[in-house]
Amino acid sequence: IAIDRHRSQSGCIDCDCVHSRDPSASMIALELLMATLLMMTPAWALSLRHLPVGIAHGGQHILLDYDNFKVDAHAAGEWLLDAMATEVQHAGVKEVHRKLVVLGCDEESTSLPGFTSVVLIDESHVTAHCYSDRGWLAVDVFTCGRHDPTDLAEGIHRRILSYAPSARRLQLHKADRFMHDVELSGNGECIGP
Repeated sequence: IAIDRHRSQSGCIDCDCVHSRDPSASMIALELLMATLLMMTPAWALSLRHLPVGIAHGGQHILLDYDNFKVDAHAAGEWLLDAMATEVQHAGVKEVHRKLVVLGCDEESTSLPGFTSVVLIDESHVTAHCYSDRGWLAVDVFTCGRHDPTDLAEGIHRRILSYAPSARRLQLHKADRFMHDVELSGNGECIGP
């Protein structure tokens, strides 16, 4: 609608050519567009304009994926559980619980050979899941407190390479978690939780 009004007032067929030739025509088009958008904006949304909002996160999750981690499930599972717990301690994060389950090693199991290990921390978890016959290893490092998971994940990565030098890290992905809105001050700083 605003573009059509602009075209009829200025005689322009192609709105873009007017913008490049005449800056005042560009301002008229922008003002018309803004007026049109304001007419289409619900009243409740206009009342929120004074509350600047931003997005923040309350935690971070690092995903590591490896191949060529062909190991004995029992031995590697025990070793990696201890390695994860040691790195948790070195990072100054509080361990709450740890558990290892070796999979697919008995005749009744339907799981592929491997293991799952978890170190529960007061800020979330550190886990590893391995299909040892395929050489696949997936590690998650998730913290939602004051600790950044980056150093913890890198410490675990170094330990994995020392245990299985042929292992290749195929993925390192860091994602923000517990996303939430926060109110921002005039200078863009967070003033909410």
